[in-house]
Parts: sequence; C-alpha cells; structure tokens
Amino acid sequence: MVQLRALSSAVKLDLEDLPRVLAALRSADERVPALHTARTALFNLAGVGTEVALEMLATARSRTAPRGDVFFVGDDTYYLFVGDEPARLEVGLVAKQTTDMEGRLHAFASDVQASVMRAVDGRKTRHMNFQWETMTIASGRLEKFLTAGPEEGQPQFERPRLAAAEVAAAQVLSGSAARAMMIEIGQAGFAREQDILARRGRAKEEATQALGELKSGSLIDVEYLLECRKTRNPLTRLRSRDDLESEAVSRLRCPACSAAFRDELVSEGYSRSELGRRMIDRSYWMTVWVTERIVQAGVALDSILWNLAQSGEEVDILADVLGGLWIFELKDREFGSGDAHPLNYRQVRYAAERAVIVTTERVSPDAKRVFEEVAKESSRRRIPPVFIEGLDRTDQLLRGQIDAAYLRQISRKLMAIGGSYGVDLRPIISRKYGALPEPDGESFEAIWLDDAAFQRELFTLWDGPRV
Repeated sequence: MVQLRALSSAVKLDLEDLPRVLAALRSADERVPALHTARTALFNLAGVGTEVALEMLATARSRTAPRGDVFFVGDDTYYLFVGDEPARLEVGLVAKQTTDMEGRLHAFASDVQASVMRAVDGRKTRHMNFQWETMTIASGRLEKFLTAGPEEGQPQFERPRLAAAEVAAAQVLSGSAARAMMIEIGQAGFAREQDILARRGRAKEEATQALGELKSGSLIDVEYLLECRKTRNPLTRLRSRDDLESEAVSRLRCPACSAAFRDELVSEGYSRSELGRRMIDRSYWMTVWVTERIVQAGVALDSILWNLAQSGEEVDILADVLGGLWIFELKDREFGSGDAHPLNYRQVRYAAERAVIVTTERVSPDAKRVFEEVAKESSRRRIPPVFIEGLDRTDQLLRGQIDAAYLRQISRKLMAIGGSYGVDLRPIISRKYGALPEPDGESFEAIWLDDAAFQRELFTLWDGPRV
C-alpha cells in the first residue's frame, strides 16, 4: 500500500535561496537531495567548483530554476517544493510503511525549517513564520450529496459508521457458507440444528463451523424447541435450558401424551438476532465489509458516503479518492446486463471518474459487452469499470486501484519538481513502488502516458491543491 502525506507552510522562499537550503539540508541530515546532488555532481565533473555551481543555480532564470527536490530514504520518498500564488513551502512523504508517517514527515519539516534558517539571509528569515498545516486533497463534492434533499431527485446519502460489532459480523457473512445459512434460517424463521446439519450431507463439518461463526458474531439467537416425545409436535420455545428446571414450566404436561414438560424432547435451534436481521437486510453486511476494505486501502472514512435509502438508486457507496469521485455498486449475486446500462447512466450523472463493481459471483459476459460498446460509442476515452468478481480478491484489487490513484497524485506532485531539472520522475516512482496492472490489463504507466491531462501538464509547473 502506497500513501502520501503533505504539509504546507505559508513561507515565501526565493528560488535563488533554494540551492543553499538544499546544500544545508544535506549536510545536516541523512536525506540526500537527489536532483540537486546530481546537478552539482555534473558541475564538479565539468571542473566547476561547488560554490560556483551554487551561484549558477541561484541565478538561473525563474522558469528553469529548481523548485524543490526529492529525497530517497529506503522505501520512503520525501519531497520539498517551493510554490507561489500563494507563496508556500510544501513538504511531503510517500511511503509503503504507514506507521508513524506523520511523525517522520514532521521531523523532515523541522529539518527543512532549520536549514532555511541556517542558509538564508537573516534579513529574510526574521519575517518567516513556519506553521505547518496538513494538506488535504479532496474535491468537496461529497458535501453536495449530503445536503441534497429528496425533492432534488437525489438519494439520501449519509456518513458511514464502522461499529466493531458490525465489522466483525460483516466479516463472518463474507463467507459463503455462513451467508447461505443465515438466509436459510431467515426463511424458516426458526431452524433446528439437527435439521440444518441433516440437509448438509457430507458438508456437516463446514456447516458446524459456519454455525459457530454465526454464534460468535451474535448474528443468530440460540433457542430450544420442546417437542412431544410421542407425536413430535412442537410444544414451546425456550430461551434457555434452565427454563425447564423452573417449577412453573417443568410441571406442565403435554396435551398429547400427558408427559411432564421436563421429560419431553429438547433440541437446539436458531433464529436471526436483531444484528443478524440488520446485517442481512439489503446486503448491509456487504456495504460494511467493502467500506472497511476501502479504508484499509488508504481512503479516509470521512471521504466515503453510504446510500442506505430504500429506493431504486443502486449506488451503494460514493468515495472521494484524492479528489476524484468513485462510485461503488455492490451485488450479492451476479451482475447482469440489466445492471450495466443503469450504472453507465449513474456514472455520467454523478460525473464519476471511476466505477467499481463488487459482486459475490461474477459480472456476466453480456454486461461486459455493454461496457465495451459504450466505450466504443463514447466520444472521449472512458476508463471501464473495475470488475471485482468474488470476494477473495477484493483486498488485492482495491489496494491496486487505490495505490494507482496515489501514484498518479504523487506523479503530478513530483512533475513540477522534476520538470524544473529536466527530469521526469514518474517512471522512477512507478518502478520504486511497484504499480500494479489495472484489472482490465492496462498498466498504470500506459494510462498516464495516454492521459491528456498529464501531457498538458508535462512542461507546466503544477501548483498543487490549496490547503
């Protein structure tokens, strides 16, 4: 998993001072400014001294002057960028190891601050006020969906909630055996253990394990059925075996055989618990389960919305992934051709950059053909939906998609830095962090090379998002 964190400070640093700041940063820390070091090495190879090289870099024309640098430390990549309009210093960290990313990034920001104060003329630094603020990359489009009312024709979205009990229950129901058993128990209302196991034939061991998981997840309530030993007619259901020991119940007699209740047959059975009913209704378990995986892949929970309304609108999840709107459609069944056209319509309606289909079964060939035909007929290049068929690869494919989104964003951030040195850093970042191929077979590199926006930005300094 690749992640990006960034801080910004409203400090104006003249580009002519940057080379000396980078030199001071290198001498004070293990992080090596890669591009600055490579350029000064070139001057040294040409027989030009370091001081002369720094002077030449400082007097470079503003369009060709360096605007930052990158620092490779193990699996971490730090960067420093000097922005303008408004003037700011931006520092960032790209990492696979997300533990204490904020701590490592703030340490780097402190080193940058110290190097500025050491390398820049005091007449400039005395007015600098370093207050580092976290930079967020979000479009703000989710708020519009939260405030839209029914009269505007919008489904009612809400903020997600990942309660520990529901997350655990969703994990249980992601197993096909447990899910099938929950459906069976729901259809019966009350199902005896012996009947459930008898219907499983040789799969009794799997059924026993599924029952255990449903019990531990509090998805089913355990009850006891009292039956006439002679006629096998049901007499009553008890919440506990101990109820038979109470005098008020044990002295009752069966109307068919006159035997005392305490002498009749008792068998264990199950009904859906309140939690179980809630999780299985409209496949709510799937919404919780997929959301948990989106968050684990690097999307903040507050960048996600749920649509839980009882309506025909099938968009289950909306997510703001680094400023791009993604829609998720979840199906606890096959995704058929009848689902494809509505999804295409909703992707256009929501102006979503990405559509993701998660199905417990498969996306039918007819549905895939619909998406292919729509792509051919479209006047602009459309990225096809992501197909996640079956739950066993959901983690891998979601992480791959979100990693690719982070790599795109990281590449855009580093484009301005590398461009000022005449270096394209994107292939390096792609190789370093192992960009995964897209599920449709198109590689991350092929996509950004064919991205018109990237081509337009290639020689334009990117000023980044506002804080």
